[in-house]
Formats: sequence, C-alpha cells, structure tokens
Amino acid sequence: MNLNYTQKEWLKSATKEEKIAFAMKGTLEISTAINLETSEQKFAPFARGIGIGGYFDTPEEAKQYGEKWLAEQRNNPNLPILDEAALGITTTNQEWAEQFADKHFHVCKIIHLAAQNDNLCWDLEEFIEEMDVSHAEIFPLSPQQATYLRDMINDDERDEIYPLLCDNGLYGWLVLIEQPVITSGTPECYSSSWGYSYYKWLYAESYEAALEKAQEWSEQTLQKDFEKNQAIRRA
Repeated sequence: MNLNYTQKEWLKSATKEEKIAFAMKGTLEISTAINLETSEQKFAPFARGIGIGGYFDTPEEAKQYGEKWLAEQRNNPNLPILDEAALGITTTNQEWAEQFADKHFHVCKIIHLAAQNDNLCWDLEEFIEEMDVSHAEIFPLSPQQATYLRDMINDDERDEIYPLLCDNGLYGWLVLIEQPVITSGTPECYSSSWGYSYYKWLYAESYEAALEKAQEWSEQTLQKDFEKNQAIRRA
C-alpha cells in the first residue's frame, strides 16, 4: 500500500505505539529488496506501508514473522485507539484502488445530490434531461415524478428541481460508470474495446453503496456478454 501525503505527515510525529496501532489494522504484504552490489534478495513484511520486522532470507520467513506480529499487536490492550477519520488517515481510498485495479469498469461522473442547490451542475441537468421511465429504477422516483423532473428542465424551471429532490429525500450519490463491451472470448481469455462501451447511471445513499451496485451491475453485464459471444460461436 502506498501512503498518501496526510498519512506520511502524520507518521512523522506519531509515537511508536500510534504507528503500531495504525499498522496493525492493515493486511500483511511482503516486499522484496535487492542489494544492487551483491544481487542478494531479501524479503520484508509490511502492513499499511509500514515495515514491521526487518529483512528475511525467504518470503516464508517474512510472512511467518508478519502474521505473528500482527496477531500479537491486535491483542495488545495497551495500544491507543486511533480515530482515523478525525485524523484524516483512513486507508479507504487505497483499499478501493486495490480493489478496482482488477475491475472491468471505471467511474466517469460522480454527483453528490446533497452538495447541489437551486443552480444544478450541468451533469445533473443533463442526466435529468435525458431521463425516461427506465430511469425511475436508477433514481428512486415514480415514473410520473421522473417525467415531471425532465419537463422542468425542458420548461426552464430548473430552480424547482432541487426542492423536489429534497422533498423526496434524495441526498445521495449519482454515479456514471463505463464498461467496455466484450467483443470475443471467454471469461478466461477475452477481448474488449473501450471504443464500444456500456454506460450506466446508479444511485445510492452512500458512495460506497454506489460502488457496490456498480460491481454487481458490471458482473451481470460481463456474464451477458460472455453468454452472447458463446451463442454466436455456436451459431
């Protein structure tokens, strides 16, 4: 895990106990180091970007030490309890980055409805303008309200849109994701192109929940593509 600027700055003044309390919440990683003069290879256990035990001759030794160290520290009642959110040192974004590295989609647009006002951002206006009945499943509104919202844009009554969203308790996150179409192949080996992409709007009360919906939709869409390609091969 690569630490961000805030985390690095915090570690400069953190006590030994605070550093341990921070590191023990992470997962074990084994880093490789090479002596350029001797070409000798060593292995070191890390957690949350912090070295926790020096260097070892084999990755197995490093792993064994790291697992033992983490278990001991997690059972240590004398360590401080860190409020990572208040300190600004949570690793949520790094964890999402690691998880998304293997995903087949990416996020294109993020709109936080709670941060809007009567002067809507252009992306939200565009979304509402293009709304149809099917969007009622994305934006939790009745088909009639979805149509009403779209008509507000067309009738230049934009200042009425935000109050309507608030009246319906819509303060969450609207996210647009893009995923390339699978043009050929199987789950084990396939080809895809961002020149042919799916786009999907999703809404949830939290950004994390929106990303979970995105992953679910992505997996379903991948499966449909693979089934379609399989049918073409059989035809």
